[in-house]
Amino acid sequence: MNKKLMVSAIVGAVLGVICIIGGSVRVGGFAGNAIVAIGNNSLAYGSDTEADMKTPDPLSHMEAKHWAAREKEQVEIARCKAEIAKLDAQAARSYNTLDVMLTIVHQREKLQKQLNTLKNKQQKEEAKRLTEIKRLKEEIKKKDIRKYQEIILSPFGKDMKAAALKSIAVKYPEVAAELEQGNKKEPESKPGSKPEVVHSKNTIKFLGMEFVLIKPGTFMMGSSADESGRDNDETQHSVTLTKKFYIQTTEVTQEQWRKAMKSNPSYFKDSGEDCPIESVSFDDCQEFIRKLNKQENTNKYRLPTEAEWEYACRAGSKTAFTNGDITKKDFVHNANLNQVGWYSANSGRTTHPVSQKKPNNWGLYDMHGNVWEWCQDRYGRYPDQHLIDPEGPSSGARRVFKGGSWLNDAAQCRSANRFRDIPSFKSRYLGFRLVMTAP
Repeated sequence: MNKKLMVSAIVGAVLGVICIIGGSVRVGGFAGNAIVAIGNNSLAYGSDTEADMKTPDPLSHMEAKHWAAREKEQVEIARCKAEIAKLDAQAARSYNTLDVMLTIVHQREKLQKQLNTLKNKQQKEEAKRLTEIKRLKEEIKKKDIRKYQEIILSPFGKDMKAAALKSIAVKYPEVAAELEQGNKKEPESKPGSKPEVVHSKNTIKFLGMEFVLIKPGTFMMGSSADESGRDNDETQHSVTLTKKFYIQTTEVTQEQWRKAMKSNPSYFKDSGEDCPIESVSFDDCQEFIRKLNKQENTNKYRLPTEAEWEYACRAGSKTAFTNGDITKKDFVHNANLNQVGWYSANSGRTTHPVSQKKPNNWGLYDMHGNVWEWCQDRYGRYPDQHLIDPEGPSSGARRVFKGGSWLNDAAQCRSANRFRDIPSFKSRYLGFRLVMTAP
């Protein structure tokens, strides 16, 4: 009996042997792969260490892929050059026959062609990879700046402003000064505040365009769950615009388009040249903008982002229209909308001269009705979170337009309503207005 106990004890001791290696205690036997690491007071099981579970971020992955591919390409090029060097050495021999020399010439031509192909391929592939790396870096930079802006805009982040700016300055010194200047906040636009109307340079004066200064601010974009007539792509979320901008007080008119483009594609020409331009695509609008910018040697004219458009349209309001709400009873015919916009109940199925209805609190006309207005953004679902200076999805086939038109019922002319189509789409109910970047 004692012998059996002794054998069991020896077996247990062998199976439970403790090996002390480099400051850590490894427990064998029935403990399996458990490792107690004394040196760093941490516990890991099996091979699932923190390092094993980490996944490389897209930028690191792309950079690693780039250098691996580059090394492989360089090896191929070096191999080809070595083959050429061997042939060149063989060609230098004085005892080569004509047949041998001809073979060398043919092989040399083939290898040179192969080398040129490899070099061209490397240049193209490397350019692609470097472009992708640059894109990823810019994407990360934008995300970091948005994180910084969200920190400083939060009431809970005021004590971290200096540290957040320092963190940005280390990674992106070229934007730190601009962000620091941006901390000195512009006064926000207030409902009912007197708009600052400006003319731009000679081109815009000639076209008769006026712009209103819109100051930075935070607002609720989209519609509440109980707003009558809402669609399911209007998820309400908070948006902060950190930069001031100018927006045209009216939609671009037929006259303004004709003077700039020497044509008038409008369906409703007979309604008068002071009516909004329509039957223009997103691509047409970009060409109009390109011409204005070229004439003034600038790049300040553009379409509004969807967030800028809705912020300017609301002018501080939280209701369906800039001047009031909508109910199920006035879904089609709405007394509030009658005051500020042309729509199916009062338009007579045609466009009307701009600025005939009441402006909103910031001096903007026809933000509801008359014609839909193209925005710069691609269409996508809203995220259910706070956004800073959103510009819409980075990819997508369709562009957003907002505001409703002479053809639509009241519900489709709400501030939050949105529609979309491909950039080449044009219609008699679709136009635009310009935004001018503020200095």
